[in-house]
Amino acid sequence: MQPTQKLAEELAGDAMRIAPKIRECGDEVEMMFGFYHPANGLGMVPAAVIPNHTETTVELAERVRLAAQQMGAVMVFHVCESWASVAPEGGELPKVRPSEDPNRKEIIMVTASGQNISVCMMRDINPDGTLGKIETVQGAGGTMSNL
Repeated sequence: MQPTQKLAEELAGDAMRIAPKIRECGDEVEMMFGFYHPANGLGMVPAAVIPNHTETTVELAERVRLAAQQMGAVMVFHVCESWASVAPEGGELPKVRPSEDPNRKEIIMVTASGQNISVCMMRDINPDGTLGKIETVQGAGGTMSNL
């Protein structure tokens, strides 16, 4: 059985609900990847187990794609803490990377990618450490999207 958008959204939602529990223990959410195989379900691994995981994000994304192909995964999940730029009301996103945007916000992000499947969920990490509500983002892109 091939995965569906609905299954991807359910699994991404589960990952999004689990990730904040890690923060409650005083730790930041370590970058993780999940590989979904119809016969084996979803397995999550920390990015640190991927060879040369400290390379550029483009090279890391290529290694994740290769790993997914080698294991026959039909969906790949990416879980991390990240920065996001925000467009001002009625304005455009800044022309700089979020890491260089002085108005960036810190988020927890979960993406799911597969053939004809794309899910991106974000949750703000407020300055006081509390978490915002889970939001599904349409049309989100980036190096780790479409794995």
